[in-house]
Amino acid sequence: QYGHGTHIAGIIAGNGDDSNGLFKGVAPEAELVNFRVADQNGMAHESGIIDALQLILELRDTYGMNIRVVNMSMNSTVESSYNDSALNAALEILWFNNIVVVVSAGNSGDLEFNTINAAPANDPYVITVGATDEHGTADRGDDTIPSWSSYGETLDGVTKPDVYAPGRNIISVLSSSSPWATEHPDRLAGDGEYFRVSG
Repeated sequence: QYGHGTHIAGIIAGNGDDSNGLFKGVAPEAELVNFRVADQNGMAHESGIIDALQLILELRDTYGMNIRVVNMSMNSTVESSYNDSALNAALEILWFNNIVVVVSAGNSGDLEFNTINAAPANDPYVITVGATDEHGTADRGDDTIPSWSSYGETLDGVTKPDVYAPGRNIISVLSSSSPWATEHPDRLAGDGEYFRVSG
């Protein structure tokens, strides 16, 4: 309802139908299974996320889903060792059951609190992804890492993120119930079905 999950889903597998293919996701033929964990304000509780991860494990082979990858574009607000986190433990159970886990590094690179030290970005078993700024060109030579993209060494001595991907001014699907359209009309794209954000 808030819009974040819809935007991420569009980046992954949007078909671009409302833009004649212009704003397509990186894997438009991928099939997605949505496990909603956040409320209408974009907030989630760790216990609800862990419940969803348990469901993924239980349902992975149900109804022909064949879940092979889990994406989690959210971060905890508590810095800790990955060994002390129930969320990390739940993600590692998926990893040990041959499910690839991809998580965001977070957007706190220029803040005192660093999400690299928080679950799930701090876990050595998951693929942690940071953001790049492409500066509006297809040339990779001018790509930079925005100051807000989290990076560093975790409390356990692991350097994160593992990889970087475009993350500045990304246009993707806008949820019809999201408040973003009225809060930030300057970020609308297409005929209002798409929205531009960074992260």
